[in-house]
Amino acid sequence: MESSRSPQCSEKHHYEGEEPEASSRPSSSSSPVKKDEFEYDVFLSFRGPDTRDGFTGHLCAFLQSKGITVFMDSENLEKGQKVKDLFESIERSKIFVPIFSKGYAHSRWCLMEIVKIIDCKRLIIPVFFDVEPGNVRHQTGPFALAFKRHLRNKRIDKEEVSRWSAALTGAGEVSGYTLAGTQGNEAKLVRLIVKRILNEVNKTSLLVAKHPVGLDSRIADVLEMLDVDDNNVRMVGIHGMGGIGKTTLAKAVYNQIYTRFDASSFISNVREAAKLSTGLVSLQENILRDFFNDENHKVSSIDQGIEIIKIRIRSKMVLLVLDDVDHESQLDALAGSLDWFCSGSRIIVTTRDKQVLRAQRMNLYQPKELDGTQSLQLFSWHAFGKKDPDPQFAELSKEIASVGAGLPLALTVFGSLFFDLETVEEWREKLQKLQEDQDKGIHVRLKISFDALDEKEKKVFLDIACFFLEEENIDLPLLMWEGCKFFPNTTVKVLRHKSLININDDTGKFEMHDLIRDMGRKIIQDSKSRLWKDDETLYVLQTKKGTENIEAIQLNSGTYEKPMYVEVDSFVAMSELRMLRLGKYVHLKGEFEHFPKELRWLQWCIQGHFDSLPGGLNLENIVVLDLSYSLITQLWNPQGLESTKVFGQMKVLKLSHCANLTICPDFTSMPQLQKLDFSSCTKMSELHPSIGLLKSLTHLSLRYCRLLKRVPQEIWQLTSLEELDLTY
Repeated sequence: MESSRSPQCSEKHHYEGEEPEASSRPSSSSSPVKKDEFEYDVFLSFRGPDTRDGFTGHLCAFLQSKGITVFMDSENLEKGQKVKDLFESIERSKIFVPIFSKGYAHSRWCLMEIVKIIDCKRLIIPVFFDVEPGNVRHQTGPFALAFKRHLRNKRIDKEEVSRWSAALTGAGEVSGYTLAGTQGNEAKLVRLIVKRILNEVNKTSLLVAKHPVGLDSRIADVLEMLDVDDNNVRMVGIHGMGGIGKTTLAKAVYNQIYTRFDASSFISNVREAAKLSTGLVSLQENILRDFFNDENHKVSSIDQGIEIIKIRIRSKMVLLVLDDVDHESQLDALAGSLDWFCSGSRIIVTTRDKQVLRAQRMNLYQPKELDGTQSLQLFSWHAFGKKDPDPQFAELSKEIASVGAGLPLALTVFGSLFFDLETVEEWREKLQKLQEDQDKGIHVRLKISFDALDEKEKKVFLDIACFFLEEENIDLPLLMWEGCKFFPNTTVKVLRHKSLININDDTGKFEMHDLIRDMGRKIIQDSKSRLWKDDETLYVLQTKKGTENIEAIQLNSGTYEKPMYVEVDSFVAMSELRMLRLGKYVHLKGEFEHFPKELRWLQWCIQGHFDSLPGGLNLENIVVLDLSYSLITQLWNPQGLESTKVFGQMKVLKLSHCANLTICPDFTSMPQLQKLDFSSCTKMSELHPSIGLLKSLTHLSLRYCRLLKRVPQEIWQLTSLEELDLTY
């Protein structure tokens, strides 16, 4: 059969006037299809005379308009075509939408389709058009009449009829959509279905290890424990030491099965998120957002979140993965009991601490270390880019692989460490260092990769480990590092090449394995080069114990919600400070003549008695200036401009939500500015005409500047502008 496939909508050819041969039926098992081999997003199964020219046609057209690839029937079947091609198309479809109408069960084509659909064990979104789910599930009403006819037909094998019945029972048990649920409004029903399908199609598989050596057998073990065909709720706990590959395994299993569920959610880094004051509440909101596409629902407390999840989660068969849990309270808040969940749901929990799992009824799985052969393969992939080492390095590679102790993380990092070494002598020297640290903790062994970095690479790595793993916009740290002459583009490539960091393709955020992050933070703790823990930072500032070693400070990430006062002379000794990020509750007081002069990034919510930047500040080297939510009326006082040295190197100026800002700054002293944000400056009524001088400006936000009625003609001189937000 030649399929007349368009880029977005294809047709299956079956004809209503002639029934298929009785012997034509789906095979008993479906051949597996990899996710990237799906040819169609959606397969529509329906009886043509009932809905083709109405509901189904409209649904197909709407899906097509949204870029969804649909497999829909055609009335132009060439006589003699068999069902083989139809079944192959079902196998190559990701989502199935059977549209059950009164005449559906009268069509043997439709019944054979639903058997094959159920056999494929993928996501089914049933539509009960003019029948009830119970009619489909129990073959009552119009379905009963159809089955009586099939049973009387001597040409149809009774076992075939039983298969049809079982398939309809399975499909009828799946939560779907009814026309009655929209009070007969077909257009509304179409919109609901398309929204659901778009959500499913837009889901992407999680990034798993580039070289998944030894992963297949682990996946098979966990899948056996999950037994997704069983209708009970099941929970599996994956426990083991850091670096053993628990998260990689959980991601790989998630990718294999998430399409089988009504909704799915992968919650990463539970342990780190839970340390924040609103961490568990935020994770509860993430779960609700993933399961119900609810962007607006806010949770005010952990207890409220528990009740909301318990009530709403019962309506859907879900897959939930909680990665890196380290306390029972986290499980209690996010997946407190199997009784919360709808039948058929699956929960996967990863943890380093087996005791965390003791209160839950779950199967436990502990991944084994890689064996010698697997360890050598994984090391070789990262050291040589191939499965086996080069002959001259074969024996050395075996020794190095043994030092990795079967831990995928260590073998990955070690392979990247040796990738650039060219001679046997270099390999032996590096191996000797590894062997000397073999009896020490994994942090010490991983630190060898850090020690191999140059000074600029070390600084960028430590900044990321400490401050930027959750940074929404990594352009800002890149600009800061550029201002420090750390050559960030090259440096970040080196760190990625050495498997020390990653940049998520979907979110654009920096990522780092928690063991590598912890290793970096241990280095920082020993050197006292960065302050990011609120208690420690506040102690150093209030006791004025800062030193020239301190390069970056972040104070107030949500721990405190009361004013904190810091004397400006606390920074006198910090001659190398290049980043200072202060929360909205931090108040600076004193004279600013001795404020750090090497600052490249200043984030400060100015409150209290300042209505502008205070005089005496030396900001000649500033690259990122973020004064969002400040109570200033102007950026600087003209009388104090001479003593406030600004702004020749600045590339980012953020004044968003400065509700009292009335005077737009003169941009003459900001020739290199690239990003300018005035969003929600609700009292600013005009832009300074010098804005036309900003030849490097690429992003300008005037969002919700409600008093700004017009912009100056000079704005047309912004020749580099890429994004202008004038949302009112």
